[in-house]
Amino acid sequence: MKRFALLLSAAVAALALLVARAPWRDATAAPAPRELWLYQGANLADTGALARIEPVWRRAAAAGYTHVVLVDPKFARLAAQDGAYFARVRTLRSLAGRLGLEIVPGVSLVGRAQGAMLAMDPNLAEAVPVRGALFEVRGGVARLVADPPVALAAKPDEADVLVRLNGTSAVIPGNGVSRIGWNVPVSPWRCYHVRVKLAGEGFRGEPRIRVVADGRELAHAVVPPPSAEGGAGGDESRHVVFNSQDARRVRVTFSVAGGARGTLTWSDWAIEECGPVNLVRRPGLPFTFEGLAEGRDFPFVRDSLLGMRPWRGQFDFWHEPPAIRLNRPDGTRLRASWHHAAVLLRAQVAACLADTAVLRRQRDEIARVRELFGARTLFLMHDEIRAMGLDATCTGGGRDVATILAANLQACLEAAGDARVLVWNDMVDPLHNAGAGYYLVRGDLASVQARLPAKLGIANWNHGKLEPSLRAFAGRGHRQVYAGYYDGSPEDLRAVLPVLDRTKGVTAVMYTTWQDRYDDLEAFARIARGR
Repeated sequence: MKRFALLLSAAVAALALLVARAPWRDATAAPAPRELWLYQGANLADTGALARIEPVWRRAAAAGYTHVVLVDPKFARLAAQDGAYFARVRTLRSLAGRLGLEIVPGVSLVGRAQGAMLAMDPNLAEAVPVRGALFEVRGGVARLVADPPVALAAKPDEADVLVRLNGTSAVIPGNGVSRIGWNVPVSPWRCYHVRVKLAGEGFRGEPRIRVVADGRELAHAVVPPPSAEGGAGGDESRHVVFNSQDARRVRVTFSVAGGARGTLTWSDWAIEECGPVNLVRRPGLPFTFEGLAEGRDFPFVRDSLLGMRPWRGQFDFWHEPPAIRLNRPDGTRLRASWHHAAVLLRAQVAACLADTAVLRRQRDEIARVRELFGARTLFLMHDEIRAMGLDATCTGGGRDVATILAANLQACLEAAGDARVLVWNDMVDPLHNAGAGYYLVRGDLASVQARLPAKLGIANWNHGKLEPSLRAFAGRGHRQVYAGYYDGSPEDLRAVLPVLDRTKGVTAVMYTTWQDRYDDLEAFARIARGR
């Protein structure tokens, strides 16, 4: 009898271990109390990081949270961190163990790679091709010649009724969505620079510069508002660079988003075709002059400011392109081709998912982070990838963007080994960002969803089409974490709970803050638990 009891005890223990190591709880199983997760961005190189993190984790544990998704762009460059960084990680692991929290590291920041992987090598950025730009030699330097010349007229082609035009300036009130715009003929696959000066009067809000063609976004920059009233206090010029892709006409607009206050004056606007600013160089992405050889007929062309402004790992929209020395008679004209980084919104830059060097770095990051944290669960940061399928690394292989993304996700999943893995839903959700026409994604990502292995967990933040999105992933057997809050009201969760209850496999809700707002941590937990 005693022997039987021992065997039974051993069998129960073995079963418990198998359950604990299961990739995810069965998405079709009977519902269990949902876990509470917390999302937290951090910079563990900061000496004050632990003092900010510890009280949040203690409150989270007391409120019933069990998992913390911890994201630090420096996870992509652990080899460059010092001993103090790793000491802070050890302290965090110890704290999490005492509090009963599982740390879920966020890895593979490929959509916002500028502060992560691209800080190590900015030439791994997703880039856009320029083809056949015209240059003319003057004084031993090849200088770009606009082909054809472009301009923004003194008077916009369109101005909202609230906009006050005054010569070559426009005052845009901040009491609604207001804009001015121009239709501009361009040449396909060329690089253009738009600049404008800003001045404000009591202005609070986000000025935006956008360029669209045939409904496709070619550029979308959220630029800083003027730093002083009336534009005083230095240069208040704002810039954006865009690639025309296959368009022959584009629409350039200046606007302020809803919720702005005060007035904003735009003036001295201009557009020009430009040379190789933010030039990307890696195997397969050369700089060429037709009929000439780099290194023989002209020196290697490199943009030393790529990914270095205002500091290493950050990209700016505009700086002077590198000078190109060319020992040819004055007046010689040549056509050049190259690739430049795609910089969007607040200087966001994506890594090229088709490049084998990018995949090597992703694998290295996953291995290092798993070992550093002893991580049982990893969170892939494949969200809001706003440029894909554009450069020769992507197009040369003949693969479409859906194939590129699916292959990259599969490789990351394999690199994670026996760790549980989840990913943001948006780039693999046809009801979210995975359709056609998403910023600079060249193609349609809708078919990626059907290629995902069921063991890949989904963090779903499709707040606009939540129920059909949840249902689609559930139907494919994915376990899901609902990413809520988003710096709004914890009460928003209350209306969502019935939708989560109707969907099999939604096993957790996550308090997701992008502004480090933790005031509502406990209230969110109470509502999630139905209290």
